[in-house]
Amino acid sequence: MPTDDFDEFDPPAPIHTIPNFVNALSAFAAIAALLVPAGLLSAAEALSQQDVVAIARTYLATADEDNLAQCAARLAEYQGEIEPVLEELREQTLRPVEPGYHPEERFSQPDLRDKHPEALLYFTVPESYRPETPCGLIVFMHGGGNKTSRYAPRVFMSLPDESGPDSYQLGDVFSGTGMVAVGPSAPWDESSSRRWCLRECDEYLTDVILECKSRFNIDSERVFLVGHSMGGFGAYHHIQRQPDRFAAVLANSGSWTLAHWPAIRGTRLCIVHGVRDARPMLRPHYTDIEFARQTHRLLDEYGLDHVYLEHGGEHAVRFARDKIAGFFESARDLQRDAYYPQ
Repeated sequence: MPTDDFDEFDPPAPIHTIPNFVNALSAFAAIAALLVPAGLLSAAEALSQQDVVAIARTYLATADEDNLAQCAARLAEYQGEIEPVLEELREQTLRPVEPGYHPEERFSQPDLRDKHPEALLYFTVPESYRPETPCGLIVFMHGGGNKTSRYAPRVFMSLPDESGPDSYQLGDVFSGTGMVAVGPSAPWDESSSRRWCLRECDEYLTDVILECKSRFNIDSERVFLVGHSMGGFGAYHHIQRQPDRFAAVLANSGSWTLAHWPAIRGTRLCIVHGVRDARPMLRPHYTDIEFARQTHRLLDEYGLDHVYLEHGGEHAVRFARDKIAGFFESARDLQRDAYYPQ
């Protein structure tokens, strides 16, 4: 089964946790669906924008089914413009965040921390980040195997020192994009070396993005998914499972077994792979360059939006740094199309 050359890490020194913030962005679609003019009320009885915002906030904050039903019934009576309501609901107060590397964070939103109490998050924040300006997000899925430690993201997300990057560091590449990057620990499962392809990972990545939106001003149209090795398997998996969530997906040194490639239509896939990735007696055959080349040919046949970047190196991400940086340079204006006609 796939594995990288590291399994366990000693935890780094703890740092101060970034403050919590209320985030209701994930429920906007539900609110928008409820805000359908009924045409039944007189002008005197019509709900004001302030009324509907207050009701919507109650709807977003409650888990009581009776209360949800009452709020939904009131929201359905609204006859005014929907966008100003959604715009007001999107408003949140975000504090400045120090640029740089923020290791070993945990989920700060109470409901998310209850769901993922052991998960760790590693952030890199670019110098250009400002809370008042929407920013793109890179979600990085690390490599490893079935027992790779939850501290694994630190070898990828950290910033190089004056001696330069080591074999796995990508923190400076991510910061160079001008986007916030997060490296979550993979869902824990000692029976699987494809932890980013587990069924529960769909919801886990959703929760990672929601947590990032509670800390940073994230542009939902500029969320990128990147995976290396075991994370590369996850990249191939998730672009088929939830392509409309991402502006693009990048698979580095990855592989796949089953696929229905037309499912990715509308979302760009970038494949980065080394010609010496699979090496006899060192790295198994499933990451051989021919698998990546065949994927490229299949995507060409289907006419699917993709970028194929081949380098002369091996499996470690140090060989792919320039290719990954080049892809993000080419994707500066790329946004997701959540409603691409399938």
